[in-house]
Amino acid sequence: MGYLYKDTHSRYCFQYDLNYINNKTNHIHRELLIPSTKMFPLFDNLIPEGVMFDNMVKKYGTKDKVILLSKLEDNLGSFSFEDSKNLYRVFVKSNINIKSYTEALSTEFEKDFDKDIYNSIILSKINSSMSFSGNQPKISLLSENGTLSIPNKSFFANVILKVHHSEYVDLALNELMFMNFAKYELNFNTPKSYLFIDKIEKDFKLQEKINYIVERFDLDFKNGKKLECYEFAQLMGINSEDKYLNTTENLFYFAKNILSQDDLNKMFEYYYLGYLIGNADMHIKNFAVIKHNKKEYSLAPMYDMLSTVNYENIKEFQSLALNLNSTSNPSLKEIYEFAFNLDIDLNRLRRVNLTILDKLKIYIDKTSFENSKPFLDRVEAIQNHLSNHFEVEVDVVYEGNYKQIIYNFDFKRLNYCLENKIELDSLNEAYNEIFNDKEFIESELDKFEKLEYMMIEIDIFNKNIIKKIQ
Repeated sequence: MGYLYKDTHSRYCFQYDLNYINNKTNHIHRELLIPSTKMFPLFDNLIPEGVMFDNMVKKYGTKDKVILLSKLEDNLGSFSFEDSKNLYRVFVKSNINIKSYTEALSTEFEKDFDKDIYNSIILSKINSSMSFSGNQPKISLLSENGTLSIPNKSFFANVILKVHHSEYVDLALNELMFMNFAKYELNFNTPKSYLFIDKIEKDFKLQEKINYIVERFDLDFKNGKKLECYEFAQLMGINSEDKYLNTTENLFYFAKNILSQDDLNKMFEYYYLGYLIGNADMHIKNFAVIKHNKKEYSLAPMYDMLSTVNYENIKEFQSLALNLNSTSNPSLKEIYEFAFNLDIDLNRLRRVNLTILDKLKIYIDKTSFENSKPFLDRVEAIQNHLSNHFEVEVDVVYEGNYKQIIYNFDFKRLNYCLENKIELDSLNEAYNEIFNDKEFIESELDKFEKLEYMMIEIDIFNKNIIKKIQ
């Protein structure tokens, strides 16, 4: 694909390989053509963060991100990095081919699920070249026939193991429960996930380290390639350190430009679930897309969905990582108003509400949390918060003024009201009044005819109105 390097002014530069450019089917990332004082977001968001970044800096003795990128063994999506003969440049590849599971298997490091996986080899990998971004330690592994192993080429790995985190109680159980709730109750597109329980003896007591394992969604083994998968931060040109400094509005208006309306609906459902359960870490890197050609994107499966209510003292109902209406604690009405302006299907949000109210507590009760009280308290808060969710939804769309809706020919609002049979007597009154405004009807005849057909098709008005229309 090309070479990444720093110039004499310490600016990050990228030079495309001529063979790559000459192939007209290849996509050119134009943002890479302009030298930058910061690492290009397309690559910066692939570098581990927090403790993982510190471990890499300590191991390799440098904070130079060009060098650190060359040490990564695996990445989300189709990029890979390797040292070039020139010590100051890193060769960047894309569209990597992958082998079958069997070819990738390295029997030397084969481990059964019920054996200790915290050996020196894996710990060494976690502390140096692990390459999935984020603060939580992660490692890419091969899962095959009930066995976890380190493959001989890390990009052959098909699962990500999130290592047990002693600071955050029940973290693995937390994510597993909400991911499975989303998958099996809400029918969201989520990768398969499960637990790996590592039993260790400490102070003469048997202890369990519960780790979270999730299947990767950026691999296509059937066709032997890695998919072009991008976090929104990469596409929006936002560096990793600024992942919390954007807004919900910017994220979704950008998404609206590249996704189908159906995918935008799905993405908002993911966001809305996070809002309700209290996911205060739902930043701009936690939404991703898969690119199919130069112009076509589809929404990637949902990932990193959990509740942070038992890790932070959140005083308000919700604290979002990305502000909406300049606040991290938007009201339910503000959420609905934004959704309606995005043309989100509000029926889908209503389905999320009803499913959470009906089944989330069952999932919590069946999960062996060390402390389930914060989650149960959250369910109670959600119940209170959603007690009038349909009234809020109606208030956002209807606004108590059918006359204005008709005069504006706001077919989106009108269609919603018709489908949900909202205040039909008021609609009849408004229509009767406007029907007698002959000057208005004649001036907007085409739109008015559409309005009439719409009402006839719904067929929910009293016979007098229908008779007048016909």
